[in-house]
Amino acid sequence: MAYTKYSLTPANNNATPPDGAPEGMLPSAVNDTMRDMMAQIRDVGDGIRGGTYTMTAPVITGGTVTGVAFTGNTFTSPVISGGSINNTPIGASTANTGAFTTLSATGATTFSGATVVSGSLTANTFSSSGATITGGTINSTAIGGTTAAAGKFTTLEATGVTTVQAGTVSAPAITTSGDTNTGIFFPAADTIAFTEGGVEAMRIDSNGQVSISANNTTNGLLITQTGSGNALLVEDSANPDATPFVIDALGKISVGSLNQYTIGTITPYNQWNNADNQYASIGLTSWQSGTGTCAKFIFARGDSGTVGDFSNSVDSGDVLGSTHWFGSDGTVFVEGASISSVVDAAPSASSMPARLVFSTTASGSSTPTERMRIDSAGRVGIGTSSLTGTNLIVNKNLTGSTNSYNIGSFATIQSDVTSSAVGYLTTLATQATTFTLSSLQHFSASQSAIGAGSTVTNQYGFLVNSNLTGATNNYGFYSNIASGTNRWNFYANGTAANYFAGTVQNGSTISVGGATPAASGAGVTFPATQSASSDANTLDDYEEGTWTPSLSAQTTAPTGVTYDAYRYGRYTKIGRMVYARATVVITSKGTGGVGDVVITGLPFAAGDYSGYAYVPVECIYYPSGGITGDLFGMIIDNNSFINLSSATTPTNLISWSTLSNSEKISINVVYQV
Repeated sequence: MAYTKYSLTPANNNATPPDGAPEGMLPSAVNDTMRDMMAQIRDVGDGIRGGTYTMTAPVITGGTVTGVAFTGNTFTSPVISGGSINNTPIGASTANTGAFTTLSATGATTFSGATVVSGSLTANTFSSSGATITGGTINSTAIGGTTAAAGKFTTLEATGVTTVQAGTVSAPAITTSGDTNTGIFFPAADTIAFTEGGVEAMRIDSNGQVSISANNTTNGLLITQTGSGNALLVEDSANPDATPFVIDALGKISVGSLNQYTIGTITPYNQWNNADNQYASIGLTSWQSGTGTCAKFIFARGDSGTVGDFSNSVDSGDVLGSTHWFGSDGTVFVEGASISSVVDAAPSASSMPARLVFSTTASGSSTPTERMRIDSAGRVGIGTSSLTGTNLIVNKNLTGSTNSYNIGSFATIQSDVTSSAVGYLTTLATQATTFTLSSLQHFSASQSAIGAGSTVTNQYGFLVNSNLTGATNNYGFYSNIASGTNRWNFYANGTAANYFAGTVQNGSTISVGGATPAASGAGVTFPATQSASSDANTLDDYEEGTWTPSLSAQTTAPTGVTYDAYRYGRYTKIGRMVYARATVVITSKGTGGVGDVVITGLPFAAGDYSGYAYVPVECIYYPSGGITGDLFGMIIDNNSFINLSSATTPTNLISWSTLSNSEKISINVVYQV
C-alpha cells in the first residue's frame, strides 16, 4: 500500500486529509485520517514481524538491521550509506565484501573491485570494474566451464580487457541472439572481419587494408554526411596531407588539394590539383580485345533539370559538352582555347545532329573566338560558320607575314614513296542516278573585291616558280588527255592575249580561230573559213589544197571538152596571198565556145587591187595547136579565172576559135585575195 511520509515536526502535518490534520477539520475528515493512519501502522507492523515489506526510495543511514531476510525483497532506488549488511561495513574507503542470497536491481548496479557472487545476481545493467565472476550461471548457462559459454546481459560494461574467441565467418565471436551468423570475428592475427548471414562483408587486415564485399542492388558503400564536414577524406602518411582525395558533403570531389579554385567564372565541382606534371595527369586505358573497343571519355546532356528525367529534348544550339583550357596570367585563370559539341539541327527520335566548334583566344584578348567547325554533315569551315554548298572552306584574313599562305602544303617525301607523290589531288565523281551537271571544275580561281586604296601589282590564277627545275623532266603544267572530239589539253577561251616567253614546241597540230585540230601530223590548223585580222602582223589563215583547172570561153562556155590525165592544180594560201600552179591538157575543145580563152577553177577569187588592172600569170605553152608565139596570163581584180593573151601584146587576148583540139598549157601565179 502507499505510505504517507509524515513530518517529524507535529505542526507541519497539516496537509489535506487523510495525509494530514489541518485546523478546523470536519468530524468525518478526522475519522478518515485516523483510519488511514491505523492501516499504515498495521502494515508496517506486519512487515516487521516477518511479512513482505516494500520500501520505496529508502534511506538507511547507520545502525544495524538484523533478523530481516532480504531474499525476495525488492529495493526500489535504495540509497544505503554507512552501516553493514550481514555484519559487513558499507561504504568504507577500502573494498568491502558482503554476501547476498539474491541481489536484484532494476537500475544500474556498479561493483568496484572484486565482487564475488555465489548465488543469483539479476540486473538489467551490470557495470563492473575489475570484477571476477566464477561459478554460477548466466541465464541458466554455466560460467567458467571448459568450453565457451554464452550469456545475456541487457548492458555489459567492463573497464578492463574483454576477451572473446576468434569465431568464424559462420559463427562470429561477437553476435546477437536470433542471428548468430552475423557479427564480428577474427580470421587471422591483427585482422578483424565482419560477417552477414555467414558471408564475409568487410575485413581490415594487418596492413590496414579495408576490403568490402557487397551483394545488393543499391550501394556497396554508403556514406551519409549530415554535418558540415567532408563525406570522405583519403590521406597518405602525412597528416594533414598536402595532396588528399576529398569528397565533401555535397559530393564535390577534390584531388590534390582541400581547396577548390575558381577557373574563369566557374568553380568546378570536381577538381584535380597538383604541382607535379605526372600527378596532374589523367589516363584512360582499355585492354579489351576487339576492333570496336576503346577507352571513352563521355559527355551527355539532358534538358529536364532533373537527374534521370529524359522527358525534355535538347534543342538546336544547345551545347552538349565542352573542353576548356585555362592558364594563369599571374593573378587568375584565363581561358585560352575550347572545343565544344553543339546541337546542329532539331533532334529527332534516335538522331542527334551535332557540330564540333574549335575556339582559341587571340593575343590581347581574354575570350576565345570560333576558328573552325565541323558540322553535322561533316563539312569543315575555317574562319566561317556558313558551310552551305562546301565541304571545306577557309575564310580567314591573311596576316602576320609579308609572305602569307591561305593554305599551305609542306612535306618531306620519305624513302618509301617511290612511285608518285602528290601535293594536292582532286578526284571527283558523280552519283549513279539520272541528272545533268553543267560544269565540273577541279580547280577554279576567281577574284574578289580589291579594297579601296589597295593595289595588286601582279595577279596569277596559277603560278609555277622558277625554281621548279630539280627533276630530270620538269613541267610547269602537264596535261595528258588523248585526242578526240571536244578534248583539249590546253584551252584558253578568253580574248586576252596569250604569251609564251620561251620556245613553243608542238608535238602535233596547233589550232587557231576555233579550227578543229588535225588528227595527224604536226602543224598549225586554221579554220576552214578565214577569220581575218586587221592587224598587219597577224597571220590569220593558212590553207593547202588542190584545184581543177579548165579551159573555157569567156562569153559562151563550150560543151564536150575532154581532158588528158595530166590535168591537175595545186595551191597554198598564206594569209591573203595565194600561190597556185596548174597544168591543163585538152584532147578535144568541144563545141559552142564563144569569146576569149580563160582558165577557170582558181581556188580563190582575186581581190580588189585598187587601181592595178591585173596580176600577171606565168604561162608555159606547149605548141601543138592553133596558138602561135609565147603566152601571157593575167588575173583581173575580183575575178576567179585567168585570161590568156599574146606575150608580145598582152592586150591581144586569144580567142577560143584559135584553139585546136590538142592544147597543153601550164601556169604559175601568186595573187592576193
